[in-house]
Amino acid sequence: MKTYKLRFSLIFLFVILIFFFLQNKIISKEYSDFATPDELIDKYQVLLMPWQKLNGPFGGQGYTIRFSPNDSNKIIVTDSFAGIHISGDRGLTWDESTQGIDSRAGESGDAIPVFVTTIDPNNPQRIWCGVKNAMGVFLSTDGGATWQHKDNGLPSGEEVEIRGLAVKPGDSNTVFASGDLEEIGPFMGAFQRTHGILYRTTDGGENWAQVLSGGNLFKDVIIDPNNPNTTYVASGFFDRQQLEKLEGVYKSTDSGSTWAQINNGIRNLYVTNIKFDPMNPNTIWGTTGMIPQFDTDIENQDGAIIVTRDSGMTWIEVKRQRSNGSPQLYSALGISPTNPNVIYAGAFGIFFKSKDGGMTWTETGFGPLGSNPGHPIDIAVDPNDENTVYVDSYIGGVFKTTDGGKTWVTNAFGYSGSETRDVAVSPDGNKVFATSRSGVFLSEDKGVNWLPVGLGDVALDELQAIVPHPADSSKVLLGDSQNAMSSIFLSTDGGMSWRTVFMLFPEDYALHPSSTGLDGEIVFTDIKWAKSNPSTAFATCVKKSLFHDAVDSIGWGVFKSTDGGMTWINKQTGISGFKNTWSCDVSPTDEKIVYAATNDSGIIKSTDGGETWTQINNGLGDVKSFHSVSVCPANTQVILVGSSDGRIFRSSDAGSTWQPVLSNENHLNDNIVSIIFNPISSTHQVYAAGNVTGFYVSGDDGQTWQSFSNGLLIREVRGLTVTPDGSAVYAATNGGGIFRLPIVGDSLTLTRKQIEPPSNAGIDASNNKNTVSSSSTSSSTGGNTSSGEPVSFSLAIEGPALSGLTLLQKKPAKSFLIVSFDQNLFNTSLEDSLINITTDLPKKALVIAPNKFPLTAKDSSKKVHLIVLPIKKLEKIKEIAELFPNGFPEKISLTVTQITQGMSFSKDIEIPLSR
Repeated sequence: MKTYKLRFSLIFLFVILIFFFLQNKIISKEYSDFATPDELIDKYQVLLMPWQKLNGPFGGQGYTIRFSPNDSNKIIVTDSFAGIHISGDRGLTWDESTQGIDSRAGESGDAIPVFVTTIDPNNPQRIWCGVKNAMGVFLSTDGGATWQHKDNGLPSGEEVEIRGLAVKPGDSNTVFASGDLEEIGPFMGAFQRTHGILYRTTDGGENWAQVLSGGNLFKDVIIDPNNPNTTYVASGFFDRQQLEKLEGVYKSTDSGSTWAQINNGIRNLYVTNIKFDPMNPNTIWGTTGMIPQFDTDIENQDGAIIVTRDSGMTWIEVKRQRSNGSPQLYSALGISPTNPNVIYAGAFGIFFKSKDGGMTWTETGFGPLGSNPGHPIDIAVDPNDENTVYVDSYIGGVFKTTDGGKTWVTNAFGYSGSETRDVAVSPDGNKVFATSRSGVFLSEDKGVNWLPVGLGDVALDELQAIVPHPADSSKVLLGDSQNAMSSIFLSTDGGMSWRTVFMLFPEDYALHPSSTGLDGEIVFTDIKWAKSNPSTAFATCVKKSLFHDAVDSIGWGVFKSTDGGMTWINKQTGISGFKNTWSCDVSPTDEKIVYAATNDSGIIKSTDGGETWTQINNGLGDVKSFHSVSVCPANTQVILVGSSDGRIFRSSDAGSTWQPVLSNENHLNDNIVSIIFNPISSTHQVYAAGNVTGFYVSGDDGQTWQSFSNGLLIREVRGLTVTPDGSAVYAATNGGGIFRLPIVGDSLTLTRKQIEPPSNAGIDASNNKNTVSSSSTSSSTGGNTSSGEPVSFSLAIEGPALSGLTLLQKKPAKSFLIVSFDQNLFNTSLEDSLINITTDLPKKALVIAPNKFPLTAKDSSKKVHLIVLPIKKLEKIKEIAELFPNGFPEKISLTVTQITQGMSFSKDIEIPLSR
């Protein structure tokens, strides 16, 4: 028996050895034609290094913002792309809180579409959230750490959206959930008409029953804290039309069993927000209005701030039109918990404040200068400071003011639901640009911090293609997609300000053969410079319907500039009719050879610089819709194109013939939106992105492909770029901001907090060019280290003086290193003094303090302490110790940077590491 077992074991071992031998032979053979062993290692490292979600740019479809009733440091925000994020430090940093929420949305099914949260007034550990896309309601019983489904009895179907939640005071089992169902109905835009739904549970969410339905969307539901049987529901939202009729506000006095409308005095029945006076629930404040694109009735567009002081029996308008007499939509309001006379209201780009209970109002701008902050959709006033206000914005994300709305900063480190459209890197590799629905952004530290730079002529929303000049980092071209006038912009100062160089006027729309007037928009989807002659550039565009939901069959084709982007001419000769073209690429060695991907005519090519075009579709079969095209920089005979149904084709003869290299068997609905070659030709690497399945990589110039989306949390990619040195790839995602894939030898740490320049809200950006400068921090490398590993930290604080920096080190042999900043030297409060930390340590070393270092405010000494783990602690962490086989560094270099009025001042110091 023992001999038999021994023989069996030997045979089994022999089979395993043969298997691994053959597998290695297959792998070696597979890559022997194009990869040396070192290159093979490089290739696999690309696949082993995950994508990194960067800190921005800011943006997102925000919906609610809530302070915890028993912890004013804890804030919860929701986003219909990014889910739920919780801050424990008044919004300085945010952590995602979606464990157990399995609702997904978006093209790729990765977005976490949370609309609303509410905190149980009876038990703050119980938090409810409502989502869209038929997933109903979730409950957390541990303060948001985990969530569980509570949707039995709620309607199913993708058209269901939960927009409001309220828990009955004194009875945690009774909860109301309001929302809407979308129905097919006549409408001028992308959204269907909606009608309202209101459900109630009396057993803590185990079962739900409908208690009210309406002709218009139900949003806010609130319960009187002094009389818990009295409930109010508001109907209306600023970008959804009613299915049947406008209904204003409903009231129930029997805990939801019966309802009555209470609209006496409410002129506009699109009621966008209602909230109780925090000290007198008989007083309820509200906002009304509708944006023009969704309702052409001027009366419905003309909103107001309304109030009732008798529990809804009568309402009055306390503010209607703006100070200049123009009609105004009001989308949200907030009331100070400690001083109910202080009331705020928001609208697109405008913020209103009353200090006398609504009798008089002042107007300021809303959001950081150079950005599109979107529509304020929920406003929360700090429970400890009536001048500190947080806003969750539809499109913009989270913003904060500490001076009652005069100036604003983004407050979203760790949270971005930005709908980014494109990403690009300057030729010197020092700047990363991104476009989104929130504007155009610039980063000078590889994407950790983002600065809005939409100054000058540039429009601030629906920005699309962006491309720096290949040889001159000061020049950048930018395309937008405005409804009435679409433009191309040029920056000559590295993206800090912009001027219009080309615009399609309304009369141009009318001349278009498919036009019936201003019935849509032109989207400049791609812009490419000719590298062999950088004064030449090409731009492609498509004509879409008003709300992006369809592409017209006839478009505007290709535009060309021969004077560095200053003037543009339409180039259509040889194209049958006016074609929609999604992207283009120019041969890097010959500016006359241009390829373009069209929406319904396959691939077209010009050999005379765009003067004439011919179709080159031999081998493409019946595939006619393409969204991407790319020319290999090392071999211009090699062309790659990506189709709108998830396929990639390759040509090795400059487009004469095509061969399929990526099938769409498993991703029929994908759209290959971008293909880029790594500029380092020896890598043979090519990257492609789809809007459903994410990212693809090839190691043989596009002949074979492998999907790789590890860490790419949002796979709905809209734009892709690679750094000039081939060290990293950036992806612009729809709902997740910018992601970064480090290639071999390039790592990025994400442990610094976001820096914002002083904003100048209320000033017309078009008249203030070059008023904001970049606010990137400097970083110095620590001195000689025993291991030869450079280690550096940099901090940035916003305040008037650097002289207040003090250093303390207690018992170096045993205790922590402490860096202390005296708060008395700041002209702003503690939460406004931004402390940013970066480190050049390898990524695994971030175990020291993942995402953020502990910051503690000492009320008596008014100091902020930065704590760094000592060496003796680091030595016990195996993953970190292995990175320093020759010992840990002896000291750390710190750079403290003051940001004041757009200027930066730095001071360098060195601190030894403690044992």
